[in-house]
Amino acid sequence: MELVINRVPLYPGRVNLEPVSGNVYDLTRADQPTQAGTPVNAALLNAIYGFDNVETTFQSNGDILQKDPNTGAQILTHFNSDGSIKETFSQGSAPALVKTTTFGADGSISEVLG
Repeated sequence: MELVINRVPLYPGRVNLEPVSGNVYDLTRADQPTQAGTPVNAALLNAIYGFDNVETTFQSNGDILQKDPNTGAQILTHFNSDGSIKETFSQGSAPALVKTTTFGADGSISEVLG
């Protein structure tokens, strides 16, 4: 489990082409990111599909805490008295992400981030 951060480039889409031979070039990013962002790799994709190392703890107040000991990421799931569910995702010093899921009397489901 890992908090996914967007890459924030100073010059979006800018690349450097270095000639290798003939019509062959090496391409490298030259966008000068102000924030590198989360690398997309096998570990991230496995985590998205649930194939990661997560420790789950059922707490005495009914909350569920899921922690990844490798990344420090965690999700705290709290079941509110009104039937809604609040999930707080945090990792290190990054701002926490909060998602609230509400179930309507008409069978609708709404999810609000923030």
